[in-house]
Amino acid sequence: MSTKHLLTAVLAAVVLIAVAVLGRGTGETIADSTTSGQSAATAEGAAGDPTDVPEAQTATAGAAENAAPAREAPVAGRLARLTPDAAARGWQLFLDKRCIDCHAVWGRGGDQAPDLGAASSGAISEGRLAAALWNHGPRMWTKIEDLKLPVEPISNEEMEDIFSFFFYVRNMDAAGDPRLGRLAMLRHGCRECHQVSGRGGDLGPDLSKWARYTNPVLWVQKMWEAGPAMREAMKEKGMEWPVFAPGEITDMIAYVRSVSPSSDKIYLQLGVPADGARLLQEKRCLSCHEVGGSGGEAPDLASVSLPGNIAEAAVNVLNHLPAMLTLMGERGIEPQHINAQEMAHIVTYLLSQTYIEKSGNAEQGEAIFTAKGCIDCHGKGTQAAPALATMHAEDSAAYFSHAVWNSGQKMLKELIADGQHWPTLTHAEMLDVLAYMRSSAKAGPAGE
Repeated sequence: MSTKHLLTAVLAAVVLIAVAVLGRGTGETIADSTTSGQSAATAEGAAGDPTDVPEAQTATAGAAENAAPAREAPVAGRLARLTPDAAARGWQLFLDKRCIDCHAVWGRGGDQAPDLGAASSGAISEGRLAAALWNHGPRMWTKIEDLKLPVEPISNEEMEDIFSFFFYVRNMDAAGDPRLGRLAMLRHGCRECHQVSGRGGDLGPDLSKWARYTNPVLWVQKMWEAGPAMREAMKEKGMEWPVFAPGEITDMIAYVRSVSPSSDKIYLQLGVPADGARLLQEKRCLSCHEVGGSGGEAPDLASVSLPGNIAEAAVNVLNHLPAMLTLMGERGIEPQHINAQEMAHIVTYLLSQTYIEKSGNAEQGEAIFTAKGCIDCHGKGTQAAPALATMHAEDSAAYFSHAVWNSGQKMLKELIADGQHWPTLTHAEMLDVLAYMRSSAKAGPAGE
C-alpha cells in the first residue's frame, strides 16, 4: 500500500491519524514514534539488524522536561493548528461540502475541475492557496451554477482544516520508478557496500531487508543513523558521499521492493509540525541553525528552499549530512539519535515554514487594493462590501478565503452588473493585500 493510498484510506474513514495505528495487520507495523533518546544500538535491535524497528505504541506529544535548547523554534497560532487531525477533518469537509463532485484528489472524485492532489510548480503555501481560490472563484461559481449545485458555506475554522488537508496531501510522496531506481543505485555505487537480492558488497546492511520500509523517510532515517560510520567507510574506499537528485531515493525504494518483495510492511504516521519544532530543540539542531532569525553557522531553517514533498525534504537533509557532521565535530556536539517518526515530524515542520509564509508589505498591498478597484466598495463600506476597519484582523489566508468563498458569488454578480471584471492577484500580491487588510482591520473594531 503506497503512502498516498494509505492516507486516502485513513482520511476517508475520518480516523484521527496522529494517534491511530495505521495499516496494522499481519506483518504490518508502524515505525517507532516513542523511542526518542534511546541509543542507536537499541533502536536497531539486539541482534544488530539495521532493519529492525520496534513496533509503535500510541503516539504521544509534549515537550521533554530536560530539554535545554540553545534557541527556540516558534510554535504558535497557525503552526499549532496544522495537524493530521485537522487534515482528517478537512478531508471530511471536502466530502461534506461536495468539493469532491468537481475536484479529484489523486484521481478519486470528479473530473470537472483540477485534481487537487496533483503536484504543481512551487511549494504549497497559505498564500498560494488563497490566490488560487480567489483567481479561480468566478470559474468555480459559474460551474456550480451550471451543475445546479449549492454553494455550501464554510467557516473560518473549516477553511483552516481544508487548508491543512491540502498541506498534507500535496506534501505526500510520489510513486517511484524501479527502472530509474536501478540506474540510480549503479550511479551512486550503492552495491560497493550493500547487497540487493544477494548481489553486492557486505560492508553495509543488505538493502533487500529494507523492502518492508514503505516510506522514503524511513530509508533516510536509517542512513542518518549510519551516517558517521558510512562517511568513514566511503572515505576508506575513496568514494564521495552520495548527493541524491529529486526522486532518486523514491525510485531506489521502488527498485529494491520490485526485486525483493516483502510481506512485512512498516509505515509511518504523518508528521506533526509542532512536534518537529519541539524536536529541533531537544536534538540540539538549534545550536547551529536559526529558525526565522539571523546569525548561526548553519542555514536558517525558515529560509531553506525545500522540495515539494516530505521524502525529498528528508533527502535534502541527508545530502547535507557530511557538512553537518563536520560542524558538529567542530562544536563538540555528538550526533543525535533520531528515529523515523521523529524524522517525519522534523521534516514536516521544515515544510510548514514554507507553507506558513512571512507577512507581505502592507504599503504595497494598499496600492494593489486601490489599483484593483477593491477600495471602491471596501473603502467606506457598503451593505454588500464591509469596510476594512470592520473586518477581522485575523493573521490567516484561510480567514480571507472563507470570507471570499461565502461572499464571492454575490460579489461576482455585482461586478458583472456594474460592467466590471473580477481582478486577479498573483501570489506576491495576495501576501501584500493580506498584510494591508490586517493592518487596516487592526486599526478598527474586530468583526466577523
